[in-house]
Amino acid sequence: MKHLLTAAILLAFSYQQNTLFAQTDKNKPKNNKSVENNAQNDNKPSRTVTTMDYESRVFNECVPEFVNLKGTVTYSVKEVRNDKRYFIIYKIDLKKVTGVGEKTGQIYKGGGVIMNKVNANFEAQHTVGNDHYHVKYRSPGYNLIYTQKAHFVLANGEEKVSFNDASDKCVPAKKS
Repeated sequence: MKHLLTAAILLAFSYQQNTLFAQTDKNKPKNNKSVENNAQNDNKPSRTVTTMDYESRVFNECVPEFVNLKGTVTYSVKEVRNDKRYFIIYKIDLKKVTGVGEKTGQIYKGGGVIMNKVNANFEAQHTVGNDHYHVKYRSPGYNLIYTQKAHFVLANGEEKVSFNDASDKCVPAKKS
């Protein structure tokens, strides 16, 4: 799951470097196709919503076994940028991802959402970022739970505040 955070951060910076796609009532993406937004630097928000295939692997230390995750994820991105600032909020929805235990064959369902926000003021050389996720996969035997709350502040190129509270755990599923 820690790799998801890395992927999320890389996603944010790749969106900063590449052309974004806009979603409006007139040009909503169809069949995962997006429409290009040409107004990137005029302080108007651009929005992207796209769905992509997803594959990952996590470890269930209770069994122990690897769980292969597969499905689709929806990325939602809102971005504003101009010469003075850059602001992005993005969400990665993992609710359509399921897993299969490599040894037991148990099916893991659930998912969750990764939320991130970065606000950079270029003139003040000040950047604030926040990351939050709570992802839970349930199987008949175990629940895999991944959480993180992270925050950072950069000022004049130096890290002034930083914390990263993350946990990965498995717990036996409640029997009904």
